[in-house]
Amino acid sequence: MLYAIALLAQQGAEKPAGGQPEPSLLSFMGPLLLIFVAFYFMIIMPQKRERRQREEMHTRLKKNDRVLTNAGVFGYVANIKDNEITLRIDDNNARMTILKSSIAQILTPEDPSAKEPADKAGTGTAENVKAGAPPAKK
Repeated sequence: MLYAIALLAQQGAEKPAGGQPEPSLLSFMGPLLLIFVAFYFMIIMPQKRERRQREEMHTRLKKNDRVLTNAGVFGYVANIKDNEITLRIDDNNARMTILKSSIAQILTPEDPSAKEPADKAGTGTAENVKAGAPPAKK
C-alpha cells in the first residue's frame, strides 16, 4: 500500500513534456513580500509614529500642567524628576508619585475665543448641555 502511494507521488511530481515551466522562487516570494510591506505600513509605522509623539509629549511636560494618567486620574504636575512625576490631585494638596510613562495626555486649557457659539437655532441639544450651555427655553 505504501509502495503504491509513493509511486503515485513520484508520478505526480514528473513534469509534463509540453507543459508549463516550473514556477520561479519570485512567484512564491512575491505574495509574502506584499504581505510584509502591508504589515509594515499598517502596523509598524503607526506604532513608531505614536511612540515618537508620546516621547515628544513627555519632553514638553512642565510644572503646573494639567494631565490625565492612564488610570484616569486628573492632576497637576507638582514636580518632575528623571522618570517620576509628582501630581497634585486635589485642592487639599494631596500628592501622588507616578512614572512619566503613565501620563496619557496633557490637558491644555481651552481658548475662550476658539469655542463655537451655542446652538444658533436655540434648541437645547444634548451636546450643548454636556458642554455646559444651559438648554434653550421654548
